[in-house]
Amino acid sequence: MTVATARAGSFRGGLPVPGGSACTVDDVRLWAVERPIDTPVRMSFGALERRVMAVVEVEATDGSAGLGETWANYPAWVLQERSATVACGIRPLVRGAVLDLADVAGSIAAVHGSLVAALWPLGRQWGAPGAVLQAVSGTDQALWDLAGKQRGQSVCDMAGGRLRGRVPVYASGIGPDDVAEQVARCRRAGLRAVKLRVGFDAEIDRANLAAARRALGADGELLVDANQAWSLDAALAMADALAAVGVAWVEEPIADATPEDWAALRERTGLVIAAGENVYGRRAWSALLASPEVAVVQPDVSKQGGITELLWICSQALELGKVVEPHLYGGALAYAATLQVAACCPAVRRVELDMRPNPVRDGLLVDLPAMADGEIEVPEAPGLGVQLKAAVEHAATTYRWSSAPRTTGSRSEARARPESPEAADVRGVESSSETGALRVGRRSPVRRPGSGLRSAGGGTVMR
Repeated sequence: MTVATARAGSFRGGLPVPGGSACTVDDVRLWAVERPIDTPVRMSFGALERRVMAVVEVEATDGSAGLGETWANYPAWVLQERSATVACGIRPLVRGAVLDLADVAGSIAAVHGSLVAALWPLGRQWGAPGAVLQAVSGTDQALWDLAGKQRGQSVCDMAGGRLRGRVPVYASGIGPDDVAEQVARCRRAGLRAVKLRVGFDAEIDRANLAAARRALGADGELLVDANQAWSLDAALAMADALAAVGVAWVEEPIADATPEDWAALRERTGLVIAAGENVYGRRAWSALLASPEVAVVQPDVSKQGGITELLWICSQALELGKVVEPHLYGGALAYAATLQVAACCPAVRRVELDMRPNPVRDGLLVDLPAMADGEIEVPEAPGLGVQLKAAVEHAATTYRWSSAPRTTGSRSEARARPESPEAADVRGVESSSETGALRVGRRSPVRRPGSGLRSAGGGTVMR
C-alpha cells in the first residue's frame, strides 16, 4: 500500500509520482536545545525553570533535512520520554516514506494519518495519547519544512496560499509578579491585547486583575489564563472580578472541565471561554468545536498533531464560526510554524506571543520576524521560513535510545519494528540487544554532503 491510499493506510514502500518529483525519508532523530532562565516562569500548576526546544529532524536520502518542534515544557523528564517515542515509535514508521512534491499536503496528510492510526492506540493504552501526538507534531512540521525546502516554497504557500503577510498577536507571559510593569512594557511595544496568568490565590488574582487593567488602559483588551486552576465553584466565585475589569475571554478556567461545566459557567456568568491547548484527537476536537460555550479555540502546532492537524482544526472552525487563536509557548520552530499556519487560515484571528525573555526562540534565529503595531511579519523563505543561528545544532544535546522496539502482540508495534539491528544503528538512534537505556551526548557538527546543515566556524548553520 502506498502513500496515495487511504489516510489510515501504511505509507511504506515506493510511491508512483505521475508528472512530479518525490522525496524519500532516510532518517528521523531528536535533538534539543535547553537554556536556563534567570527568573522561573510561575504558573498555577508549577514553575518553568528552563526553556527548551525539542527538535524532530527528518532527513531525506539526498541529505536535505526538515526540522520541527515537539512540545517539551513539562515534565522535567520529557526529553527522555520523547527520545524513546521518536526512536521506537516514529522513526521506524517514517523511514522510507515518499513525499509527492506535486501534492505536498496530500502526501504529508497520508503520513500523518498513518502515524496516528498506528500510535494513537498505543498512546491510549499507555495513558499518554498527548505525548504521542506531540511527537507526531514535530515530525509533521519537519515533513512540511523538508517539502518546502525541496520545492522552494514556504509552508503557507504550499498549504493553500498566503492570505496575509503580517499576523496580529497578543502578549502573554504576564504575571503573577510585576504585573503593572510587564503590561506597561507590552503597551510600549505596540500591543493592546495582553493575557494575564491567574489561578494562584483569589486575593493575588484580584489585585493583579486590577493592576493589569490600570496599566493597560480602557482601550486595551485584557485576557486571562487560569491553566485549569479552578473548580467550577472557584471559577464562579471569580466571575465578578473578571467582569469588573472587562476580561474579553478566560482560558481554561476549570480543571478537567466537562461540557456541563462549560455550560454552567457560561450560563451563570456570561464569560467568554477559550480552550484547546490540552485537547487531543479529532473526536475530542470535534466535540470542542461543536460546543456552543467555547467561543475561542487554541490548538498548538507542537502538541495537537502539527501543521496538518492545525489546518484541519482551522478549516472546521471556519465552517462552525469559531475563532482560532493558536496557543504558542515554545521555541523558534513552533513560533515559525504557527505564523505559517496563521498566514493561510482565515479562521485565525491572532497568535499568542510570549513577552518574557525566551532564549530558545529569540536567541536561536538568525532573523527574528519583525513586529510593528501589534503584528508580526510572516517569513517568506522556503519551509518554515526561518534559519537557525550557526552552532545551534552543535550546541544541542542529542537524546539516543539504545534498543530497538520490541513486539508485544500489537500489529502497530510489529510494523514499527526495524528489519534488523543495523537498521536502527543510524545517527540519532543506537541499536543494541541490551535493555533500552538513554544515552545523552553533544551533537557533532559533521554531516554528510548535501545536508540541511553545514559546518561553519566550528558550528553549524541552516541552508
